Amino acid sequence: MTTLIPGQYKIGNTVFGEGTMIHVSSCEPGGHGTSPGDYPVGQSDELRFSRDYMQPGSYTFEMAALNNKPMLNMVGPGEEIPDVDGASTYLETIANEWRADEVRLIYGSLKPLLYHRDGMTRMIYGRPRKFVHANRSRKAEWVNIVADFQCADTFTYEEAQGLVTALPTSAGTTSVDVVRAGGSAPAWFTAFITGPINDPKIKVGNLFTVELDYNLAAGKIIQISSYPWERRVIDSDGFNLSPLMVGNSPYLDQMKLPANATTGIGLSGSSTTGATKLELLWREAYHSF
Repeated sequence: MTTLIPGQYKIGNTVFGEGTMIHVSSCEPGGHGTSPGDYPVGQSDELRFSRDYMQPGSYTFEMAALNNKPMLNMVGPGEEIPDVDGASTYLETIANEWRADEVRLIYGSLKPLLYHRDGMTRMIYGRPRKFVHANRSRKAEWVNIVADFQCADTFTYEEAQGLVTALPTSAGTTSVDVVRAGGSAPAWFTAFITGPINDPKIKVGNLFTVELDYNLAAGKIIQISSYPWERRVIDSDGFNLSPLMVGNSPYLDQMKLPANATTGIGLSGSSTTGATKLELLWREAYHSF
């Protein structure tokens, strides 16, 4: 878990903002847009509304990295100017994080941005974008920076994850509850099924059931993730099991836990043992920054 104070942010291994050498003067949400499905009705003065989709926005940071080189007027006659480049240290650090070399060439890979809000650490998933800084000068104490961060979706999340563990029960029943009492947005989740179990089914309240036509051996694990940045169904050997989802299993992008609700969770299947279990994890999600 990351410990931040109000006004602090973290990207990669770098904390910036309040109380650091990289000051944040403003963080402005660019706002999420809408791709409307409106279409005009021929030979009329009307407009029909179809499906509208949200387009994730971005955040713009105005920052300044401390430039603590000795000022020219502080160096005496004949004295050599010390080779101390604080700007390059702090500026290079944040510039390197914003470059995001570890994710930018990997399809679908993201670099989360963390910040402090309402006594907790929250996260925005996305990637760094534009990074511009002013020229460094020995006469300037700070180097101004403008940097953009592109969101992957329209929600923000708590860093802490909730976890419930369910043992196998009869089909159609739920043995544990997911209690959501924080975020006001629907939450994606990740489910881990530990074998042995044949034809596993995960019941999510009265919302939907996820079924797999697959026999999971003892000691093996299936991961079902509905998170936009990790949407997949794989086993611990790395095999894609998405084609084996059967019955009325919803698409992964429709697997969500409702906000401010208690949802029963159950695991069922055949050929189970005492080692068989379901672990379901989620993060509280919010509509606002």
